[in-house]
Amino acid sequence: MSTDTLARVALAAALASLGFAAPAASAQTIATLGSGFSQPYGIAVDGGGNVFVGDYGNDATKEILAAGGYVTVKNFGGGIGASPEMVAVDGHGNVFVGDGNTGVVDEVLAVAGSIPPSPIVVRIGSGFDGVGGIAVDAAGNVFVADYGNNALKEIPVAGGYSTTVTLATGLNEPIGIALDSHDNVYVADSGNNAVKELLAAGSYTNVKTIGSGFNTPVAVALDAAGDVFVADDGNGAVKEVLAAGGYVTVNTLLGGINSPQGVAVDGNGNVFVGETGGQAVVEIMAAGGYTTNAPVGHGFFFPRAVAADAAGNIFVADTGNNAIKEIYAGGGYVTVGTVIGTGDNPAALALDSTGNLFIADNFDGVVKERLSAGGFVTENIVVTELSYPSGVALDGAGNLYIADAFANQVKEYPAAGGYASYTVLGSGFSYPSGIAVDGSGNAFVSDTGNNAVKEILAAGGYTNVKTIGSGFKSPGGIALDQGRNLLVADTGNNAVKEILAAGGYVTVNTLGSGFKAPAGVATDRYGNVFVADSGNNAIKEILAPQATVAAVLPGTRSVDLADAATIFATMINTGPTALADCRIALPPGAPGGLTMSYQTTNPATNAVTGSPDTPTPIAAGNTAQSFVVSFLGTAPFTALAMPLDFACDDTPLAAIVPGVDTVDLIMSSTPVADIIALSATPTNNGIIEVPVGDAAAFAVASANIGVTDTITVSADAGAATLPVAATICQSNSGTGQCLAPPAPSVTLSFAGGTTPTFSIFLQSSGAIGFAPATSRIFVRFEDAAKGLHGSTSVAIETK
Repeated sequence: MSTDTLARVALAAALASLGFAAPAASAQTIATLGSGFSQPYGIAVDGGGNVFVGDYGNDATKEILAAGGYVTVKNFGGGIGASPEMVAVDGHGNVFVGDGNTGVVDEVLAVAGSIPPSPIVVRIGSGFDGVGGIAVDAAGNVFVADYGNNALKEIPVAGGYSTTVTLATGLNEPIGIALDSHDNVYVADSGNNAVKELLAAGSYTNVKTIGSGFNTPVAVALDAAGDVFVADDGNGAVKEVLAAGGYVTVNTLLGGINSPQGVAVDGNGNVFVGETGGQAVVEIMAAGGYTTNAPVGHGFFFPRAVAADAAGNIFVADTGNNAIKEIYAGGGYVTVGTVIGTGDNPAALALDSTGNLFIADNFDGVVKERLSAGGFVTENIVVTELSYPSGVALDGAGNLYIADAFANQVKEYPAAGGYASYTVLGSGFSYPSGIAVDGSGNAFVSDTGNNAVKEILAAGGYTNVKTIGSGFKSPGGIALDQGRNLLVADTGNNAVKEILAAGGYVTVNTLGSGFKAPAGVATDRYGNVFVADSGNNAIKEILAPQATVAAVLPGTRSVDLADAATIFATMINTGPTALADCRIALPPGAPGGLTMSYQTTNPATNAVTGSPDTPTPIAAGNTAQSFVVSFLGTAPFTALAMPLDFACDDTPLAAIVPGVDTVDLIMSSTPVADIIALSATPTNNGIIEVPVGDAAAFAVASANIGVTDTITVSADAGAATLPVAATICQSNSGTGQCLAPPAPSVTLSFAGGTTPTFSIFLQSSGAIGFAPATSRIFVRFEDAAKGLHGSTSVAIETK
């Protein structure tokens, strides 16, 4: 295959064609809708985005109109139950209202799709002992969580809502209720601190518990992907139980809510919350990905500080255990290793450019260095006679900066001379506890006793001290991200905050939620933020919204050392502002002797543009830039799923998405098969949609531009566990028909210069939400020794 042909193929490397939805670059957005509510409980959203509220404290049912931006609140007036709690809306705009005090269910009839000023109200059910939740399916059947009777009941539309049927008992104070597209019922089983799914198949007799960690859940709702959103009242939070993986993963979308009692989701995935204690209705915008935060690692006791190395491994000052621990990036931050077991009271950590670990041991009044060579066994005491050191940082030259808390000083120890002398930087601090240094040598300090964050400017010899941001309370650990934004563990406010570099460190944003006395923060090369959540004895990760996303094609090259391995790449700027100096580089830890060169291309003509290895700007608004990338090696190696650094100034690196922006690179001392593979889905967008419990298929075209070899072709889900089975056949390239019955794999003599095609058949056994970074089907071309010679992938979701 010629380079020009590869260039034409590379146009498909734009992320949309790979099924990768670029995450929004904005932060979490939360808006308060309407006003004048008193104890709003139930909440529902119709097809037009209008929000219906059971305004319990005002004995009213209200509608917040989408038109005009959720400002206008319409009261239905009298005639409905005296104390409306729960509401639901059917496909015709009729509103169903459950009265918690009188145990009745009323239907408010829509006229021409909307509720008239003087509504028509029909009583359709009674005799419930507290209406804990209400939902309506596509056929109009009404489901009721009968709170006091610990039961789930149905009022069938057949017969005009004249009967009531008990579907399930044995629940404990069921409150919230919702249905998915298959009429499975999800119940907030509040008395059991659980969320349960009642399967429609089998007439709702099969009850499954989904997710975990809830405390008095009171309401549930579902989005189009089948993800379940829970108003977790006892934890003061809204949580999401992901359909992908079978309802195991639970993410907190918003914490610190004052008694969330209702939750609903509109067609765009925006989540609406009835905040009873705050007398408000709150919307959590889907844009920005809900600013997910999740625990990583386990077994910590009052973790106080965190640091990240170049490979993404996280080091933790586990103060309560007098230990330093490492959470390994490989495997998804599950494995925890102990670097130092006893003998330290670590307050702060920093890593230098070679991975050596510096530890502020505040009880002993020293800073120690643990050498990465040999596995952090060798320890050197580099600074002594400190007065409770609480923060430590290093600049690019290896100079050491220390926040010496009890001395109320910030000190710099030059690397030249082996940290033997120091200079006091700035003045006026009260218990400085966190410190970070930017590329220009400016020092940022958490001035804890003054409830402030300050910058000591390098210009002028560190005499000029500026207060930056505002609103902090006992700030602790701080860190700088790739965009020079400052991250702060705002300990006294139970928050993690970001002070934006743009505008001169004035704007302060709150990141994530649900923290308790966070003490330390760190950030990796991709902008993800790791938090020592000391009050919860946990380490948590706040996933970064990405301004840049990337893809490569083909994803696998296997060549002999005499040849260059060429791929094509695309970077997309999803953010609202232009990015400067966008470039591609090898990652830390790339194989020895490997070199890489990149150059921009014109996506319309495939012609190489610009000069080799020259950064380029990328305009805002989903603008794409394509590149040709070439690798040369000096010794044989195999590097599977090797990430590349897709970087632009003042923004984090593009996140690593295995199979999308990673490359399998094999360099051999002898000629090998080199298979270029491309996938095609029925909708031609790189996404295969499989009906739940049904089957779907996609095609793969391939070309061997290397030597002949015996190759086995198979399909799998990579590191993910997905409810899907895959089979494959070699197909007739003209008709698409299988040449043999589908099987788990196909083995063939793959001759150089040939172009066989394949069909991949997928059978689902459960729901798979749209998560293209993790839910993918990979097709691999391997030799008899399992050596990889080609691969391609598609995103998968169920419908």
